[in-house]
Amino acid sequence: MNRIYCFWDEPTNHLDLEANLWFEEYLLNFKGAVLVTSHDRAFLNSVATSILAIEEEQVVMQKGNYDEYLISREQVFETKQATAARTEKQIKKQMKFVERFRSKATKARQVQSRLKALDKIEKIDIPRATKRVRYSFPAPLRSGNEVIHLENLNKSYGKKVVYTGVDLSFTRGDKVALLGVNGAGKSTILKILAGVLDFDSGRREN
Repeated sequence: MNRIYCFWDEPTNHLDLEANLWFEEYLLNFKGAVLVTSHDRAFLNSVATSILAIEEEQVVMQKGNYDEYLISREQVFETKQATAARTEKQIKKQMKFVERFRSKATKARQVQSRLKALDKIEKIDIPRATKRVRYSFPAPLRSGNEVIHLENLNKSYGKKVVYTGVDLSFTRGDKVALLGVNGAGKSTILKILAGVLDFDSGRREN
């Protein structure tokens, strides 16, 4: 029997890039309905056609991908914020009149009218703004132009050869993406570069 729906909870957490791309393609071609939770923005933008969001004790469905949802949410927030500001201004104006003329018999009817108007004003609930997470790291020591250098580096785990004859240089300002399938040795090269893992032969300088 063909599956008509599937649910996935953080499916890309432990996928390498190649597997992630395959999984995206699988979901895009899947004929049934898909419900997926993920913190991977690029993944959500690629596969999602609607966003189901739990906000302010409500569940809200909206067409579009994740970026489109964020834009719409910001627009809703700004609209409600502006409406709330106008409402607050109106309330203050009415209350000022009431406080000023409450004790005057000649204004009693108008005061009661303003109080009734205040009762009819609907309070605007402004959704909480999405918090921006900010991190700070200690400033690194100033280095020379060449930050780290590997020369003819070899690394094995028992009989399993991970690298042979690796030559690498990183210069100040480089922003490098490290790719490889699971088990290729990404964590190993990072640990060697960081100086926390020994290698079999070769040279490392920093």
